[in-house]
Amino acid sequence: MQQAKSEETRARGPKAITRVLDLLALLAGKQDGMSLAELSVVMTVPKSTFVDTLRGLCDMHYLSCQEGRYRLGPAAYHFASRIVRHWSAPELIRTLVKQLASETRESVGFAIADWEIGQAIYTEASNSPQPVRYAMQAGLRAPLYASAAGRVLMAFASPEQVEEYLARAHLRKLTDSTRTDPDVIRAGLAAIR
Repeated sequence: MQQAKSEETRARGPKAITRVLDLLALLAGKQDGMSLAELSVVMTVPKSTFVDTLRGLCDMHYLSCQEGRYRLGPAAYHFASRIVRHWSAPELIRTLVKQLASETRESVGFAIADWEIGQAIYTEASNSPQPVRYAMQAGLRAPLYASAAGRVLMAFASPEQVEEYLARAHLRKLTDSTRTDPDVIRAGLAAIR
């Protein structure tokens, strides 16, 4: 659904601009660059249509072309450094949490794992406007093994980190349905993945 929405949004934007942004994103992952023919196929744009765009981006130094292969140029790296210099991870996370909560009308939280104390710690939270809801707040903590956020964080952590945690954690029942058997927890993590 997210991909369909992204394509829908892209269809409303100016084609030339979205094509340039897609091109820069594509070349950002190609250290060896790409030829005009390769770019034409991947971007599904005829070479004859695309060549003027590529030349213009080379003239502006957003791209460079050496031996028939296009790569990001110095202006692209300068532009990226300006973005990164003013980028704020906490602000981005806060915006995304609020956006997701607004779209779903559900409580949404962003948690990080503190492996030393074995807890998931919410750093951002936005509560649902519905009368019956799960109330969240930044600073809320929950055991990794006994919370949804903690289990998701464990599921995508390295297996070594999870095993080290399970070996030292005091797995006790917090409710009747709390999983405390390490094998059951591991199976749950596999299902989450």
